[in-house]
Amino acid sequence: MAHSRRLLPRYHQLLPTESQSRLVSDPAPTANRKLRELQLIGLANMAIRFLIPLAVLNLPEFRFGEVLVPWVATVGVLGFFAAWLVVAVMEYTGLTCYIWHLPLFFVGLVVLFSSLIGLVISP
Repeated sequence: MAHSRRLLPRYHQLLPTESQSRLVSDPAPTANRKLRELQLIGLANMAIRFLIPLAVLNLPEFRFGEVLVPWVATVGVLGFFAAWLVVAVMEYTGLTCYIWHLPLFFVGLVVLFSSLIGLVISP
């Protein structure tokens, strides 16, 4: 009996207050809800349009005319360009003066970005 008395105050705290139950029972107007649904559908369509070209990257080899290019080479090139972009921004902002050996840092960024890209779009 004493055990159940200790649980009752905790359970009572979990019950919704009157203002919270009013928020749940009063839904937003239908026009606003439809507008939000259309916005979500638009976002989903944009995401699908962006992700469809990336589905090609899920193959082990890419065909450019008669030449087959391995997936790893493509990921390496994407990692190289990502690292180049980061270093270019760092040089523009003047942050490269804090890096001891810039070419070694660049190689590390290429490996890091190639690994991350490879994890995301591995075949």
